Amino acid sequence: ILYNYRNNSKTANTLPFEGEIISQVSSFNFCYLLTEKSLQKFNNYGSLIYKTDANNFNQITQSDKTLIAIKGNELYYLDENNLLPIKIDTSEITVKDLQLSQDFLYIYNGEKLLNYTLTHPKE
Repeated sequence: ILYNYRNNSKTANTLPFEGEIISQVSSFNFCYLLTEKSLQKFNNYGSLIYKTDANNFNQITQSDKTLIAIKGNELYYLDENNLLPIKIDTSEITVKDLQLSQDFLYIYNGEKLLNYTLTHPKE
């Protein structure tokens, strides 16, 4: 609900999200919302840009146009052009939490904070 305080009225109503909200990240212009059923991107006006399958992701993080998702102990890079998840090889790393800042990926494995430079996949 968008409330207009000047004339004491509701100016917009939105439908509730399908499924439980699992993770949400945002930047100045965009918001990414991960639910049990879908991954959605909204602009700063609340308009839906895209909606795609959640692929059983547990968490998402983003910086600029880069979006990284976790499924179990596996990391995936999401390309906004085709929205197909690209698996990132982290076979020897336990992923408890992560943060993406510019092109640096920080992974917490439960004991240490690991720092990686992100190289974007070639098309």
